[in-house]
Amino acid sequence: MKKIIYLILLVSINFGFAQKKYDFNLYTIYEETSSNNNFQSLIFTDSLNANYYLSIYAKDNILIQASLSDIEKDARYIFDVSNKKIEELDFSKDFSSPYRKNIKANEEVLNKICENTQYYDRSIQKLNDSTEVETFKYYKNKNKKKVTSTVIVESSTNKKMFNHLQSDFIFLIIRCIDKSYNSKFIYNTNSVAFRKDGSKIEEQFKLIETNTTNFSINTQE
Repeated sequence: MKKIIYLILLVSINFGFAQKKYDFNLYTIYEETSSNNNFQSLIFTDSLNANYYLSIYAKDNILIQASLSDIEKDARYIFDVSNKKIEELDFSKDFSSPYRKNIKANEEVLNKICENTQYYDRSIQKLNDSTEVETFKYYKNKNKKKVTSTVIVESSTNKKMFNHLQSDFIFLIIRCIDKSYNSKFIYNTNSVAFRKDGSKIEEQFKLIETNTTNFSINTQE
C-alpha cells in the first residue's frame, strides 16, 4: 500500500479538463475486516476542507476500487483500477477517465434509520490521558432488553481530523447521535449487528498508518 503513497507524492493528477481542483495533504490507512473479507482502505483528505476525500481499496496487493467523493456536489468520481497490482498503477493513465455517479442521500430513508436506532446506551472508558473507548449499545425498543447491535470505538482525546472512515456504523453515529464524531481521530472500531435469524454482521477497522502528503486532482465541474 505504501507504494501507492510514494507514487502520489511525485504526481499531480490531471484529468485534462481542470475545472475544479482537489488538494490533499493527509492520508490514513485502515485494515478493514468485514463479512469474512480483509483488505486495506487508504483515505486521502484535506485537513482544511471536509467536503471531499479520495478512497483507494486493495486486497492482497490487488486494487479493488478508487473513487473521489465530493460531498458538496453530491457526486462520486469512480476510476477503473480493479484487478491491477499496486505497483502497476499508473496515475497519468488510470486516473484520466473517471465516470461520475450521483450520491445524494435519501433523507427520508436516513431519518427512518435514525428513528429505528433511537434506543441506545453509550459509555466511555478512559484508557489513558490521550485515548478513550466508547461503547454504543442499540436496542430493539425502549425497554432495552434485546440488543440489536454494538459499536466499540477507540479514539484519541487530543487529536482531531476530518473523519471519512468508511463504516456504516460510524456514519450512523454521526448522522443520528453525535456529530462530534465528524472530527474524532479513530484508532480502532469493533462493531456487530444481530439479524432476526440470529446471524451476525461484524466489522472491524484498525488504524495502520497516518501521515502527510501533498498532491492535487483536477476534475470537471
